[in-house]
Amino acid sequence: MLDRPEQLSRMGCEFWEKTCDILKQNYSAVDFTIGILAEDLGMGPRSLHRKIKALTDRAPLQLIAECRLKQAAKLLRSSSIPISEVAHEVGFATLSPFCWRFRKEFGRTPSQYRKDEF
Repeated sequence: MLDRPEQLSRMGCEFWEKTCDILKQNYSAVDFTIGILAEDLGMGPRSLHRKIKALTDRAPLQLIAECRLKQAAKLLRSSSIPISEVAHEVGFATLSPFCWRFRKEFGRTPSQYRKDEF
């Protein structure tokens, strides 16, 4: 789902795999937060932020959003589910922030993306 950072140590690989597994299980939960991710990984939110930033040069919130948006793109390519339902299925409570983030990530609105990719 997420691209693995290059040149990870064995411990870094284990951490990355565990993080990705947790994200895969929870990306659709609207109330999934950095605090929940940190707790599931057995660390505090600040430690999680530092570790993910060191591995990926992104904040954990960006990582969660990227995971959700990649899944949304997959759904838009492979189904005719309404865009509002896709947004909800990938953890966005409302359509507006979903469309804004999607356009920022992919350079197109979800409807343009579907039209081009479907």
